[in-house]
Amino acid sequence: MTSESLTFAKDWGAPDALPEASVAAALDVIRSARLHRYQHADPSTSEVSHLESEFATICNRKYCCAVNSCGSALFLALKGLGVSSGSGVLVNAHTLTPVPSAIVHAQATPVFVESDEMGLLDLRHLASQVSAHPEARVLLLSHMRGRVCDMEEVVRICERSGVVLVEDCAHALGSAWGGRPCGTFGVAACFSAQTNKLVNAGEGGLLVTDDDVLAARAVLHSGSYGFCLTHARAPPEVRSPS
Repeated sequence: MTSESLTFAKDWGAPDALPEASVAAALDVIRSARLHRYQHADPSTSEVSHLESEFATICNRKYCCAVNSCGSALFLALKGLGVSSGSGVLVNAHTLTPVPSAIVHAQATPVFVESDEMGLLDLRHLASQVSAHPEARVLLLSHMRGRVCDMEEVVRICERSGVVLVEDCAHALGSAWGGRPCGTFGVAACFSAQTNKLVNAGEGGLLVTDDDVLAARAVLHSGSYGFCLTHARAPPEVRSPS
C-alpha cells in the first residue's frame, strides 16, 4: 500500500465537537451580559471564580489565578517571585516559544538547560548551569509532552542551590512522578486551557500555588484594578476591603 492510497475517515486537524452542556453554559454567560469577572460583586456568581476554586482543588493547591494564557501565567509567576532585569531564569532548551518569551517579558535572561537522550531535562547539565549562573535563582521547568524527568533529583538540586522551582504544566495535567502529581513540586505551577490542551477553553491559563504572597502578587499583576474581593481564591488579606 502506497502513501497515496491512505485515507482517513476523520480530519485529524479538526477539533472535537463541544458538549452541548458547554455550549449552553457559554450562552448563559453571554446572555447575562456579565462578561468580565469584575462585574460580579459576589465571587460565587462568577464562572471564573468557580473555575479557580475547582481547579485549585483538583491540583491540591490553596490558590488559583485564571488569566488569558499559560504564557501570561508563567510571566505572573516570575514577576511574583521578583524576577526582573539582571535576573537569569533556568529553562529547558527543549520547550515552546511562550516559555522563554515569558522570561524575556519579565526582563530576565533565559539560561538554557539541554535535554538528555530521552528528551527530558538533562539533570547533569542543570547542576552545571546552576553552578555557572549564580544570577539564575529560578528554574522554569517544562514537562514537555507530559513527560516527566526525575523530580526528586530536580527538587534536591534546587534546594541544595537555593533555586526556586516553577513548573510549566501546559502539557502535564494528570502526569505524575512517583505517584505525586506534576504541579505540586514547585512553589507554583502553570497550566494551559488552550484548544489543544487537556482543558479546552479556546484559550486561557491558570497559575496555582500555596504561597500567600505569590498568590496575592499574581492577582494584582493580572490586572485586578483593586477589586480583589472578586477573587475567591486569593489570600484573605488580599480579599479584605481594608
